[in-house]
Amino acid sequence: MADPFGFGEGGATVTDLQQKGRTHHSSSSGIEITREFYCEPYQAYPRVIDALQGSVDKGDDDQWVRTPPLRDTIVKNCYCTETVVDFEHPDALAATDYKLEDGLTAEDVDLTRGPIAVGLEDSPELLVDGAAGAKIVAHYRPLITAWQQGDLGDEEFDDTKIWDWLDPVFTGSVRQIPWPPGLFITEKLLGRSIPHGMDDSLASPLGVTVFDLAIKRTLVGKVPVTTMGRISSAVNDKAFPEDGSPAANGLGPFPPRTLRYDTTSIRNMLTAKGKQWFELTHHFKWISSFASKLFDIKGNPHGPDFVTWNHVFTHPSTFGFDGPTGWYEVWRSEDQDVPLQGLVRAVQGLPIRRSSGRLYDEANFMELFDLQAK
Repeated sequence: MADPFGFGEGGATVTDLQQKGRTHHSSSSGIEITREFYCEPYQAYPRVIDALQGSVDKGDDDQWVRTPPLRDTIVKNCYCTETVVDFEHPDALAATDYKLEDGLTAEDVDLTRGPIAVGLEDSPELLVDGAAGAKIVAHYRPLITAWQQGDLGDEEFDDTKIWDWLDPVFTGSVRQIPWPPGLFITEKLLGRSIPHGMDDSLASPLGVTVFDLAIKRTLVGKVPVTTMGRISSAVNDKAFPEDGSPAANGLGPFPPRTLRYDTTSIRNMLTAKGKQWFELTHHFKWISSFASKLFDIKGNPHGPDFVTWNHVFTHPSTFGFDGPTGWYEVWRSEDQDVPLQGLVRAVQGLPIRRSSGRLYDEANFMELFDLQAK
């Protein structure tokens, strides 16, 4: 058959493609399917493995299009993740003579590399007549994605967003959270809301459960550096993934301000035909703690509810009156100069003007997963 994968111009054209074997292995650790293909001529195999493993095409307008890996013909939720290429026949490769020093002139040799380098890099693969094909072994594994819209085994399922929510991994531990100095809380006293500087010694680094969460995006055409920088060290402004998103069917949702974005790991990748793409792994921290009573930014008690990254566990004291110990929503007073902040902390309960500065800013984390995020 003539180039069944429909690649563009350039390189050898596939003239024959056949499936020659199939193995399905299942165990308690998962599923792996291997399919063996024969491709002719041998030099055309990069076209086949690019089709099997997917690629990214970039346009002139900074936009990009993802072509996902191919899936198995029977087990539709398994996609090609790896390929191994060999000669179809053990003795297919003909001997190549690399003794190039004798009989060459300056015109025959790239003098910047030398004759040995020219021979090793530029000489074509010589195959024995009748043994001109490549054996391609493709490995298929299940796709673990939080983007659950429809059935992954459905013939019509072609939403490439599944590749933006891969392999969510949770790693839990109990951690003591240190809070920075210079924070403010609001305490209720005789029915009045009194904001004041928090005594740093009263902020207890209480041990709470914190999970590291990693979500992978693959076959990404552009790293969203602007979005990553703007959201860095922010917390989710609303439930994440957002209500109605297919990702919410397979992940979370995490209550507002309980998830903090830390950083993104970036891997630069290339296909066999030289197409560049990136693998991104977004890293978050999820504070997973529930309290019976919390205090909001006005000092009003509420709960039970989730503790957020903008809460601090403390025992406030205003004008010598001890307030209830608990989780208080904290904020920064962005318009206070240094001397006044010192006075506020020295005289507990001294009224100050509250600003909107929070310990952690809020952001829409869904922007990190937009296909064309900048």
